Amino acid sequence: MDVVSSINHLEARNFGQDRLPDRDTRYDRADEVLEACGALWESWDADALVIDKDKGQFADASKIRYVNYAGKWVKTRGPLTVPRSPQVRPVIMQAGASDRGREFAARWAEMIFTLQHSRVDMQAFYRDIKARVAAAGRPPEHCAILPSLDPIIGETESIAREKQAYVNELVDSELALALVSAHIGVDLSEYPADQPIENFELEAGARGSLEVILQGTRAHGLSLGEAARRFATSELAPQVVGTPASVADQLAEMFHAEACDGFILTPTVFPGTWEQFVRSVVPELQRRGVYRTEYGGRTLRENLRD
Repeated sequence: MDVVSSINHLEARNFGQDRLPDRDTRYDRADEVLEACGALWESWDADALVIDKDKGQFADASKIRYVNYAGKWVKTRGPLTVPRSPQVRPVIMQAGASDRGREFAARWAEMIFTLQHSRVDMQAFYRDIKARVAAAGRPPEHCAILPSLDPIIGETESIAREKQAYVNELVDSELALALVSAHIGVDLSEYPADQPIENFELEAGARGSLEVILQGTRAHGLSLGEAARRFATSELAPQVVGTPASVADQLAEMFHAEACDGFILTPTVFPGTWEQFVRSVVPELQRRGVYRTEYGGRTLRENLRD
């Protein structure tokens, strides 16, 4: 379950509000939502189901509880109308990048999707989150950090580079700027496209997306227009380019360098990128011993921690 605290004032209007609350308040409210959901998910004991047709009994009512959660924003009576799942609660995924968002992730997230511009940025994010998870009283290995990558694979290195150049040239500059504007909640058409974008505070929008754009402009001196074009191509996620073997080498190197616990693939071609990756790169990763060859658990959480 991907937990998002909302990023756009238009979302607030769908629920009768003029604007979103400030970022910290949104995460405070998200804390309450997950506290309430957690109580509801656990309102059935593991052995509450009876399913005895002869006695006409579906469940043991003594093993199903009201939860009566009451917070500042969220109140629920419960219990759920369905039995607990084998996982009890779904695996929680989160993608906050602000300081408050990272605190939220450290408390709740079992997977974190993150956009980072380079391996150095990945490593810094990795160290920060793992430290926060430990400070929150959770085992750091119970939170998998998964940066986004854009794999571009070719039969040879030169073919892969040609594919990269072709894909990157397809982006329309005006649409790219509109995409970034939608992500960060700021109309960037008011800013000079030929100059680097400066940092600014966001009341709404995705702070993580802005951070990646700022990383790109600082690292390579990109103008706003150039950064927008790259963001529209792969959300400024690193493009891992090469043959199946060299792509596997690059991924394994990042994994062993404690830049990540795995990856989220951002496809330039859908679904072709995923198909090519599974057929050509996964076997290479398996030969290196950094990708499983079978699944040992019955649930996503079991396999995530395996």
